[in-house]
Amino acid sequence: MADLNATIRLLEQQRDELLDQVNAIIRAIAALKGTDGSTRRPIALADSPAAATPRAAKVRRKRQFTLTEEHKQKLLAGQRRAREARERATQAPAEPLKPAAWSGHGAPRLTKPPEQVS
Repeated sequence: MADLNATIRLLEQQRDELLDQVNAIIRAIAALKGTDGSTRRPIALADSPAAATPRAAKVRRKRQFTLTEEHKQKLLAGQRRAREARERATQAPAEPLKPAAWSGHGAPRLTKPPEQVS
């Protein structure tokens, strides 16, 4: 665990040195432009409480859609048709189902007629 803490301290020290270099570059550019450079990037402090606290997770918000009156009516009509279809499916048919009609040859309609040999 001691090696891990030493590595963390070394990385934090390197980060602070790099931030100092970046801030020096920002100040040099600001001096050349004639501005103070304070609007670019703030100096990050390792001891600040903001650096120690984790970021808050982004919250996904559900989009609020506004439906037109026509769309609302179509949704209601679709719900009504679905409800009626479910009701029809649960009810018994009024008359028993009849088998499909057969052609005069005694075979189902979609089969080829037998070939006649001459």
